Amino acid sequence: MERIQLSDANQHVEISLFGGHVLRWQAGDQSVLWLSELADLSGSSAIRGGVPICFPWFAEQGSPKHGFARTQRWQLQQHSQHHAVLVLRDNDTTLAIWPHKFELTLTVTLAPHRLELDLRIHNRDSHSWHCGGALHSYFNCHDARQIELPRLAERPYFDSLQQGQARQFDCNILPNPIDAIVPDLAEYQLECGQKLAISQHGSDSCVIWNPAFKHPNDVSAAQAMQFICLESAIARQQITLAPGQSHHLQQQITLC
Repeated sequence: MERIQLSDANQHVEISLFGGHVLRWQAGDQSVLWLSELADLSGSSAIRGGVPICFPWFAEQGSPKHGFARTQRWQLQQHSQHHAVLVLRDNDTTLAIWPHKFELTLTVTLAPHRLELDLRIHNRDSHSWHCGGALHSYFNCHDARQIELPRLAERPYFDSLQQGQARQFDCNILPNPIDAIVPDLAEYQLECGQKLAISQHGSDSCVIWNPAFKHPNDVSAAQAMQFICLESAIARQQITLAPGQSHHLQQQITLC
């Protein structure tokens, strides 16, 4: 599986061309992103951890779950010490699943104490189409049962563990297990053994996920409580792009 690196004096980012997938972000002795010890890195199936790209839909808006972008090989368009641009265009495999022409451009920028992700979704077809998607980021944490998001209390969300039931958070500590679609949460801080400031744009929700001990087969029991997903997602309602139109889905992660 072909990979590229970004780096500066104290940071290191590893990106796989399979899936256009940011695998790791190491800042000093701190592993900011979580990658499963059981992740399949053979380039034959979706990778558990890092930042998977969901497109052209989120979750089970279509099949396969989370779309096909995370299991396609992307092309490297630009690469420097602190910057990479990867591209995925429609091909015979994608057209058999979703009969529309598109171009995805993932720009990854490593700045001091910060990682910037920009996914440009472009309609290169002759007709309009609808899509969803996400930057499905996994973050390292000491214990998913003790994660605090300031100003979370009383914020409404949709509970995917309860068929999308509308609820409110009781306090700033995340419940566990959790699969929550939180509308219009664009800026927040994550306190989970590391303190991060996260902002996202082009999304309608932040999706928060940790399934506790009902974890997938590619997550070990030992690691089940060591991650939390905070996803910049188009999850509630798909967007419509006219021919030639583009949309940017972004996430910026800053070490505090």
